[in-house]
Formats: sequence, C-alpha cells, structure tokens
Amino acid sequence: EAGDKEKYKILCSSTRTMMAWGSYLARCDTFKRWVDQCARSVELTLGNLPRAADPVQYDATMYVKAIPPVQENLGKTFIDVVDSFGIRDGRVPEEVEIITQNQLQSSLFPNHETHIIEHWYNCDPSDTYIHEIKDSNPLKVGAVCNACPRPDI
Repeated sequence: EAGDKEKYKILCSSTRTMMAWGSYLARCDTFKRWVDQCARSVELTLGNLPRAADPVQYDATMYVKAIPPVQENLGKTFIDVVDSFGIRDGRVPEEVEIITQNQLQSSLFPNHETHIIEHWYNCDPSDTYIHEIKDSNPLKVGAVCNACPRPDI
C-alpha cells in the first residue's frame, strides 16, 4: 500500500448547515466508504474546508450544494449541485467543474465542465428528468417508498 505522501488526497465538504443534510451524507459518506474499500491509494477526508493559509494540500475537493471559495490548497474543485437549484452558472468560478444529477441539469451550466452522478436512491434516469407538468383534475400523485410500512387498506 502506498505511503501517505503518495496518496491522492480528496476533501468532501460543504457549509456547516449542508454537512448535516442527507444529500451531503449520501454523496460524501457513500463515496468515502467506496474509496476506503476500492481505491486504497486515495485518502478521502470528510470535513470543513481548511483556511487558505493552512499548509494542508488536497489534490481535489468536492463541495456539496454550495459554492466554495477559490483556494489553491483545495486542488481541482468540483461542486456537487445535487438538488440545489439556486446555484447558477454565472456565479460559479470558471475553473470549478460541476457534478449534476442528469443531462437536463448539466445543460444549466454551459460554461463549465459537467459530470453526471445520479442519486444512488434515484438511479433510474427517467425518474431524475423534469417532465412536462400537465393540468389534471383531480391531481394524481404517486410516491414510492421502499422502506415504508405497507398501508392497511
């Protein structure tokens, strides 16, 4: 196994508020478990951003659902938009790459390199696209919950 100095270092971070949300945990915690088992030459850290003056140096940083500051010690920086639709192409620094859930969401970032990673709990691409909403009376809505108890009908 490679020594620590030879490992590719990745930081998965976000704002303090976002780090408590399921989206951060789904993205970063799942990613870390995969890296720890399958990519032993990678060191993935979950946590807060270092200060710009800190000596820590990451090769890459994935920032979830927010726009991080531009810092050299973050390495190649990615924003994982997930479902944060307030992040706009014009507000994101041009050197930052964007992770989206689908092609439609990627089209919102024409000035950036984009990468599609669907939610693991929503892995059918047809479920992640925004379909045309049609007027209906009565409105028919369905939900799927794999872990919910079966209703007693």
